[in-house]
Amino acid sequence: MRFLRVVGHSEQPWGSVSRFREGAVRYFATIIGNAHPFVSLKSMGDQVNEVMIARRVLYEGRVQGVGFRYSVKSITAGYDVFGSVKNLIDGRVELEVQGEEGEVTEFLEAVLDSHLRRHIHRFVVHEIPVKSDLKGFEIRH
Repeated sequence: MRFLRVVGHSEQPWGSVSRFREGAVRYFATIIGNAHPFVSLKSMGDQVNEVMIARRVLYEGRVQGVGFRYSVKSITAGYDVFGSVKNLIDGRVELEVQGEEGEVTEFLEAVLDSHLRRHIHRFVVHEIPVKSDLKGFEIRH
């Protein structure tokens, strides 16, 4: 079960994401416990002024030689995100992605919900500065 803490006028635990969506759309959610690392307010149906964010995700596991980068690029087609994906010399894959918070969040969830999940043993997400001149999404070599 996912546990969310809502920070606003009152703090109360919400037993599931759906109850959170029903009762706390206008509040900022912080994640505690074993919740999924990505939560999107935009997908909850509320108009939210979104800011641009950027993330670097390092994927570990059997992520090279399985079409990982090409699959990530194909997933971007459904999202308004920019960035790049590349293999690292140590066997990991590095994904840098930026866009509106909701788009980035949903895109990263889509990567984890795709067939690629079986190849990912571990991933680490880092906040990085937004690059103003970034356009498109590319596979880097």
